Amino acid sequence: MSVADCKIVAFDMDGTLLNGEAKISRETWKACEELQQQGVKLLLSTGRPFVSARIASDYYPFDGYVCSNGAALFAEDGTLLKYAELPKEVIISLVEIGRQKDLYYEVHDQNSNRWMVDEDKERIGQMLFSEPFITEGITLEHTKREYANRQFSYNELAKFMPKDELLHNIASGEFVISKMFFWHKDTSVLEWLREQTAEFIGKVSLTSSGPFNMEVIPLGLSKWIGLQTFMQKWNVPATEIAAFGDAMNDFEILSHVGHPVVMENAEDEVKKLARYMAKHHCEDGVACFIREYMLRNQ
Repeated sequence: MSVADCKIVAFDMDGTLLNGEAKISRETWKACEELQQQGVKLLLSTGRPFVSARIASDYYPFDGYVCSNGAALFAEDGTLLKYAELPKEVIISLVEIGRQKDLYYEVHDQNSNRWMVDEDKERIGQMLFSEPFITEGITLEHTKREYANRQFSYNELAKFMPKDELLHNIASGEFVISKMFFWHKDTSVLEWLREQTAEFIGKVSLTSSGPFNMEVIPLGLSKWIGLQTFMQKWNVPATEIAAFGDAMNDFEILSHVGHPVVMENAEDEVKKLARYMAKHHCEDGVACFIREYMLRNQ
């Protein structure tokens, strides 16, 4: 079957659906709207928590949401369908590990809050607002965009709480945590972090949405696993699904759907999965692909 015959289309956000300003452009909005009017179900498939995903997509009315890399699933009206929890002892250990290297980190709870330790606020801020750290193989444009995104999260989205109080709320179950997000301007620090997490193999899964971050999610989950709930709900097989993505947290979903669409700006390992290639996300690549290959009567 052709990609134009797909019944479900799943979109990654950062580096895919969103442009260089981390927004959904008017052209992308219109293309998605026309595709939806053809009867196609549209899903957000993102590492972001639900509230952040809704804000960044300008509240576009998707038919469902696979959030936190598959740990939290929501219906079109925002009703929570499924939610998976990270082991409490792992979260507490990772907070302590992350603090050793001044890593930027977020602890995401069931209500889409992004928690950080108050005692770390100043030193993480100093790292975030210092000169960009140039990494081999990564463009300055990409690096600046990464800094801008993290600075926005730090200033506008993160919530700070004293360490003892935050860890108490996690240990007591008052805060139910689905994901931890780590970021650092020096990718070698992330390599150190991955080495430190070796003791948690078999308890959690690791992924990333770009070269500067690492994401910790409940064991065995992914965007692909999250998508399966909607496949069952709408009775649609993988052969009739298209997915757009650019990063390693898209790898599994792109590996399993019948029509993987990879962005021009994708990581090299992800590009190997491409059945189709879309233009750069800063050039409305999703909108251009939808109009050229998926809309009827064009």
